[in-house]
Amino acid sequence: MQVVDFNAMIGPTRTSLEGKVYDKESLLGEMDEAQVDAAVVCHSLALQHDPSEGNRILMDEISRSERLLPSWVLLPHQAGEMPDPEELVQELVDSGVVQARIFPKTHSFSPSEWSIGALLTSLEDHRVPLLLDVTEVDYDTVEAICSSHPRLPVVVTKVGYRADRILYPLLERHPNLLVETSTYQTHRGVESICRRFGASRLIFGSGAPELRPGPMAMTVRYAMIEPREKDQILGLNFEQLRRRIR
Repeated sequence: MQVVDFNAMIGPTRTSLEGKVYDKESLLGEMDEAQVDAAVVCHSLALQHDPSEGNRILMDEISRSERLLPSWVLLPHQAGEMPDPEELVQELVDSGVVQARIFPKTHSFSPSEWSIGALLTSLEDHRVPLLLDVTEVDYDTVEAICSSHPRLPVVVTKVGYRADRILYPLLERHPNLLVETSTYQTHRGVESICRRFGASRLIFGSGAPELRPGPMAMTVRYAMIEPREKDQILGLNFEQLRRRIR
């Protein structure tokens, strides 16, 4: 069973992150130290500069690495910055991309159905997992996306340690919703979600370079859950999501 980090980033950042991961070599070194076999990565330039250019640079930079798997940052198509959704998502799938991300606040667009509904439908049709940062979208938006696109795997990240009162109703209502673990630091929160909803609802991510793979993996490795549940969270859930992409 491979340990896979579902949430990492490479590339320069606008603010100094001294001592943190910037480039792929640094990330791979951190992964070796943390005994992480592979990581799903987007490029910082796709977030902080231009998504299309950042996605292109990402593919160039990781093309020779079997351990780094691509995540693309997407935009709505109406302004002509990206192709029609079906064409875009087909290109994404054909390129071996295993995850999509959107940053509505940073990139100044609405995450509502009238804006990105067609894009979400194309991702849903191809079963491409969508990683949503809850500092970029609110939980009502997460609920709306899960409701409107029930076959779309939706993974929320940057959830806080006091998020259970929001997460539990969402997990009850939406089988297509998963929680990425990097900032989910609720005391025995991993154990509680496994007990109530099953380990299939959690997926390991580090949040690198803001956070580090080793300590974030410890949240799962030292959790008081069965070994098979740790295996699910650390890698098997990702492999299941990846196999469903079509």
